[in-house]
Amino acid sequence: MSDQPRPEPSPPGSDRQNHPSLAAELSATAHRVEHAVEERLEHGIEVAEQTIVRRFGIGALRAVRATLRFAFWSLVAAYFAFGALLLVTRYYVLPRIDQWRPQIEGIAGRALKGTVTIGRIQAGWRAFNPHLSLNNVQVTGPRGGSPLALPRVDATVSWLSLASMAPRFVALRLLSPEVSVVRLADGNFTVAGFVIEPGKAESEESPALDWLLAQHRIVVRDGHVVYRDDRGSEPIQFDLNDVNLIVEQTLGAHTFALQALPTADFAGPVDVRGTLSTGAFARPSDVSRWKGQAFVQLDFVDLAKLSRLVPVPVQIEQAYGALRLWTGFADGHIVRTTADVALQDVTTRLAQEREPLRLASLQGRITQRQWGDVWPIGRGGQEFGLTGTTFQTADGLTFPTVDVRLRRTRAEGSEPQRTSLEASRVDLQSLDAVLAHLPLPGEWYDKIARRALRGALIVYRA
Repeated sequence: MSDQPRPEPSPPGSDRQNHPSLAAELSATAHRVEHAVEERLEHGIEVAEQTIVRRFGIGALRAVRATLRFAFWSLVAAYFAFGALLLVTRYYVLPRIDQWRPQIEGIAGRALKGTVTIGRIQAGWRAFNPHLSLNNVQVTGPRGGSPLALPRVDATVSWLSLASMAPRFVALRLLSPEVSVVRLADGNFTVAGFVIEPGKAESEESPALDWLLAQHRIVVRDGHVVYRDDRGSEPIQFDLNDVNLIVEQTLGAHTFALQALPTADFAGPVDVRGTLSTGAFARPSDVSRWKGQAFVQLDFVDLAKLSRLVPVPVQIEQAYGALRLWTGFADGHIVRTTADVALQDVTTRLAQEREPLRLASLQGRITQRQWGDVWPIGRGGQEFGLTGTTFQTADGLTFPTVDVRLRRTRAEGSEPQRTSLEASRVDLQSLDAVLAHLPLPGEWYDKIARRALRGALIVYRA
């Protein structure tokens, strides 16, 4: 055995004392960075103060310091004021919310410019926002009539209501609402006693619509709408069941999605999606300033009835089938339309002075586009087109796939109306059976009648 003494073992933890830990090194580094930032910040403030004194004088520096102190203490005061308001709302206002139902009805009525009655109110919280559940709500406009019935309304209140001095909601959810909508003979609408006048920038429903479109998110579930159109000699009425609607507002623009189940003889399930905006300084209720786009899908529709409810560029007397529609609108006018159709038993009048066109079937894409100034009051015009379209006439004549574009200008002063026609892949015999129904210049019909068209046309322009 060696006579050398053995080294005594190191006590536990001695390595940690001799070698600093990683946490200690990170802490020291953080302190050094913090100190460097403080020095840089202090130096920057000092340089800024010296610059203000040199350029504007010591008075300007005192004013800046006073402004910053005021802003700081204002933020502190706002913080504690909001905290106090939160506590008062949570422990005093919401537990007694149903006792103040008459006052809430009055506030809602003034916001909508109508009458609002509420059966019961319950309150709770959604994160930091008060949440209200209202039962048996009824809303009636100044004209009276059938009210808008809302069995249940769930509303999450936004704190922005304090700044706007009007009710604002993060989310407004309407469950199983029932409403009657009537299109009057003069083209206006009545909804729950409110009269909507599409051609006017402001009407009696404007405050209610402005208020609704100011909300961040509106959700309708399982709604029921009764619609009646009193225009024409025979009113049209149908129901919309299982109505589901979502409207979201972001920086003045709205996105919407609607699904509904109409009366069976009118249409199948409806799917509508789109966006709309009114501009920075226009009222959201001003329909004449709306611009945007929409998509509509109908697996089955009576297109003749639909054409009596919404404006279409041609007169449709009869048509049944499926429809997918993309449309763009601006300033209250439809400016472009693309429709994929698969129709049967079609009867349509393309020109008022011509006989209606009768088709056993029609399938393909139909387009419409406005160009130039607003049609029909400007100097612009309309363009209609068929793309990849095939149809069969009521006489059994089959029209092969064809592409056609018809462009018409509007007569203005001494300038007559002009029409141009472009077509490709056209079977002339089939075309001869259709041209007599198209809106063409009068002399064209005489030329067509004198000639028996036969053969195929690859490209045609006129």
